[in-house]
Amino acid sequence: GSTTVKWSLEVPKDAVGTIGYRVTARAGNFTDGEEAALPVLTNRTLLTEALPLFVRGGQKETFTLENLRAAPADADHLAVELKMVSNPAWESVKALPYLQEYPYECTEQLVNRLFANRLAQHIVASNPAIETVFDQWAKDEKALQSPLQTNEQLKSATLAETPWVMDARSEAKQRARIAQLFDQERVDQEIQATINKLLTRQGDDGGMTWFSGGRSNWYITQYTVEQLYKLRDITQANWTNELAEMTRRAVAFADKAALENWQREAWEDPVPAPIIVHYLYLRTLTDQAPQQAETQQVLDFWWMQAEQHWLQLSLHHQALLGVAAQRKAKTELAQRIYNSLRERALYKEEFGRYWKYNNGWYWYQLPVETHTRIMELYQVMDAPAQELTELKIWLLRHKETNRWETTKATAAAVYSLLHTGDNWLAEAPPTTVRFPKWKGTNYETTLAAAQAQAEAGTGAYRVRWKQAEVTPQMATVRLQNRGKAPSWGGLYWQYFAQIDQVPQEKDNPLRIERQLLRKANDGQGDQLFVLDEAPAPGDRITVRLTIRTDRDMEFVHLKDLRASGLEPVDQLSGYRYQGRLGYYQQTTDLGTHFFLDYLPKGEYVLEYDLRVFHRGDFSGGLATLQCMYAPKFVSHSEGTRLSVE
Repeated sequence: GSTTVKWSLEVPKDAVGTIGYRVTARAGNFTDGEEAALPVLTNRTLLTEALPLFVRGGQKETFTLENLRAAPADADHLAVELKMVSNPAWESVKALPYLQEYPYECTEQLVNRLFANRLAQHIVASNPAIETVFDQWAKDEKALQSPLQTNEQLKSATLAETPWVMDARSEAKQRARIAQLFDQERVDQEIQATINKLLTRQGDDGGMTWFSGGRSNWYITQYTVEQLYKLRDITQANWTNELAEMTRRAVAFADKAALENWQREAWEDPVPAPIIVHYLYLRTLTDQAPQQAETQQVLDFWWMQAEQHWLQLSLHHQALLGVAAQRKAKTELAQRIYNSLRERALYKEEFGRYWKYNNGWYWYQLPVETHTRIMELYQVMDAPAQELTELKIWLLRHKETNRWETTKATAAAVYSLLHTGDNWLAEAPPTTVRFPKWKGTNYETTLAAAQAQAEAGTGAYRVRWKQAEVTPQMATVRLQNRGKAPSWGGLYWQYFAQIDQVPQEKDNPLRIERQLLRKANDGQGDQLFVLDEAPAPGDRITVRLTIRTDRDMEFVHLKDLRASGLEPVDQLSGYRYQGRLGYYQQTTDLGTHFFLDYLPKGEYVLEYDLRVFHRGDFSGGLATLQCMYAPKFVSHSEGTRLSVE
């Protein structure tokens, strides 16, 4: 005959790896049997909880990592780590090599390469002591690593496990070439070579082509002239005769293009197009007289239309028009635009001053470029120094969790940070760090030793305390910033916990919530139901992951560990689109990973399906979400249990 045999296994607490079992059948003197092994996953997981630290110049702040403060006496600590950056404004300088190393020699990249080289010369000339900073960076391998390559022990996935290995290597190579920016002989040669290439991009009509051999492009022509004027403004250096002549011909081309555009169309009451607003802005940069009388008519017409319809323009172009109006002595229009933007500004202590607008893919819809345009308006309108500081804080905090991915954004951001308000690259005292409730330790000595070895310029350093030193009194940290530039950092607590006992994180800039739902077909297609009763083998479970973030982030990793009795329906890894997000989804033996190149501010829902395979009582799984570019932004869901009848 035949029979079915079933039994339960009670896994010892310290059993990790493999458990073997043996089944035998006996009949008299005869015995037969079989044995097999079961892989056992530990119910404990390593968690990293982080507290982002941020303190403005000249201020004091106190922060508390609440879960560490409330940790029980028997908590299984691994370590506590403090990372501080006393002057993150230097991160903008580390972005300069990107302007130099961009591989595609389009015209706007060439002019930004010239911008990077000339700006580097200006930085050193204005403060010779800065050159020592770059010398030290060149000798310190870690100083010029991509943020993706740093803090590996604090991340939920090693870089090698992500699709972003090449991004990290590329950014690291760009940064490693920063020393070349300050090699005077090389820079002089590079500047002349770039000017020569720029000259070849100008056609017989005076317009600039996007690539060599192409047609003259109106916007590229105006952008090239604009960058040359900005460079002359910040470095206070005169153009060469070649650049002066090239610029004169380019402005004449823009005049002609605007005139032809005006003659070609028969408008009744038009709103100025983006290229027209940019043309009005360009015309205020130069005192070059129009070569044709009709050009002045074009300018007068569009200024009249701009005064009537400026509220219908994007934020980018409102700021652009405001700057042009102030330079044109149209002070009433400039003041109206400036006042309107101030009224619509949003403000948060940690973010500074910023605006809400819909992102897009046109050159006038990108966040960094838009913000820097508004900064330029504030600058020409002599805005209060405090408001200029708040604008710079937003730009710097955007860099904290994002790369500046285009030469235009990088050039605009670097120009604005270095040209607006106070000089944040000036030598600043390190931010003072104290643990007011941590008594009877020598942590002051440890911090002083770390600060003495801090990275040049940024003042970045890190201190790690091992298991035996960790105490809940370390949860409160007090920062005092005596410099002008803001400081930031992170306090990290790493510990082991049972998956089903992990509490939900609260008050985190980056949050993840996890919910299990039963998927069933009731005759009207697949429906999702609350898992209010234990599932059975064969049931289909949908995992719903809800992500919330209060800022834009790049390179975000979501790891979702599943219960041992469940298996994924979708076994193949690949790129997916869901919930307004694009991401790479990878399925492993232990869970499912989501790699998001870009996570805009907002709320998103991701779902995927699992199938119930085994009976038992399991840890229900745990989701961890982390920004790999800034690992201090990390969150996890609540741990649960899952019983399968």
